[in-house]
Formats: sequence, C-alpha cells, structure tokens
Amino acid sequence: MIMLGIIGGFFGTFLRWTHSLTPEEIKRIGAQTAGRTLFFGGLLFTVAGVGMLLGLERYLPVDYGYVLIGLFMIIVAIPALVYSWKEVLAAGKDKLI
Repeated sequence: MIMLGIIGGFFGTFLRWTHSLTPEEIKRIGAQTAGRTLFFGGLLFTVAGVGMLLGLERYLPVDYGYVLIGLFMIIVAIPALVYSWKEVLAAGKDKLI
C-alpha cells in the first residue's frame, strides 16, 4: 500500500511537469482512478475470496496472495489509470471545441 502511494505521488508529479494538464484535471484523474480501483478491486477480491473458500489456491504453484496482487495491478489498477487519463484528455479536447 505504501508503494502504491509512492508511485501515485511520482505519477502526479510527472503529470505536473508535463504542463499539459491543469491541477483540476490531475485531481480528476486521481479521483477517477481511485474510484475505479476501489470498485473493481473489490469485485476482484470478492471473487478471489470465493475461490479461496472453494480451495482453488491448492492448484496454483505459487502463493495465492502474490497471484491476486499481480492480477489486481494488471487487470484493475493500470487499466483504471489509463482509462481515466484518456477520459480526462478527451474531456479537455471537447472543451476546446
């Protein structure tokens, strides 16, 4: 969790350095990413919990927690960030028209 906060801080600083986004747009990207990550991550962890109750972790050659964290980052967090970024950029272009 601490690492996610550090990476988010670096990413926010990077967005400020690009000067293509306003502070409000950066806040919107962060809020939308957080909301999507909490919602879809909750769904993923619910499915993983059901899988654990059914004993599916015994079929994995690695620790179930590591698989879950990897899936969370690949399936939820990174796509949520990219989608939010594209959505905010598209909304900014619509304002110019």
